Amino acid sequence: MPAPKSELAYAAPLGVLERAIAAPRGTCASFQTSGQALNFRQRLYTARKAQRKLNNKMYPPDHELHDASPYDSLTFILKDWAEEPHSARVPHLLHEVWVVHDPDLAAEVSYNLTEL
Repeated sequence: MPAPKSELAYAAPLGVLERAIAAPRGTCASFQTSGQALNFRQRLYTARKAQRKLNNKMYPPDHELHDASPYDSLTFILKDWAEEPHSARVPHLLHEVWVVHDPDLAAEVSYNLTEL
């Protein structure tokens, strides 16, 4: 299925991206299934790409945001807590998308997301 073209389809991903930019280390979003988490990660990528396209129209070629997005520094990581042997996560929210500033952060906080 092709990605939606409506800006309304990206309100939730853009909200998560804004939260991640505002937080010192990033944020996460939880889902009931791995399919929902995977779909949301794809929507994050698409929202970031749409922001770049919009910035191409808004900024001249010599501007730093031309062909760039304020979200380009963020990394999107899928975490499936269902595969963890001693997960203390809420049973129906075992699938997450982490939106972090530093990709090495995933290993550092794998069991303690309260730091995000």
